[in-house]
Amino acid sequence: MVTAQTASTSVFRRGIPTKVDTEKLDKVFGVPSVGVKITWQEFEKALQMNKGTYRFQTVVSTWRKQLYATHNVLLKAESGIGLYVANNSQRVNTAGTCIQSARRQIAKGGNIAAQTDDDELSDDEKKARTYICRCAAQLQLAEATQPKPLLGVE
Repeated sequence: MVTAQTASTSVFRRGIPTKVDTEKLDKVFGVPSVGVKITWQEFEKALQMNKGTYRFQTVVSTWRKQLYATHNVLLKAESGIGLYVANNSQRVNTAGTCIQSARRQIAKGGNIAAQTDDDELSDDEKKARTYICRCAAQLQLAEATQPKPLLGVE
């Protein structure tokens, strides 16, 4: 007998696996080389899905991660067009953007921790708060004391 509870229970507890769909992308596009652009329409055709669906986004995101992890291929988005394989210059630019973002997040985390009242924190939470504040302060100190380049000298 099927009850309401068992009818709604999925065989896939964490969602539908993406392997079948990422294999479709592997078959159609292979391992793209530097400079290759893949339009959203090409992805839609290969996957037989609409770009606006969560499934489409999940599959493409998973495929991008797999390409990076297994082949060191970094796919970057071009707004409204699709994805392209980043060249070395673009990869360095992306890396710099990631570092800048991480630095801002560390500073924000340190600020949140510093402004948190520790009266109601456990001993472990107080230690964690202190550690977070120290990490953020060390980063700020390192940035403030780093050597500045001389004008006209690289």
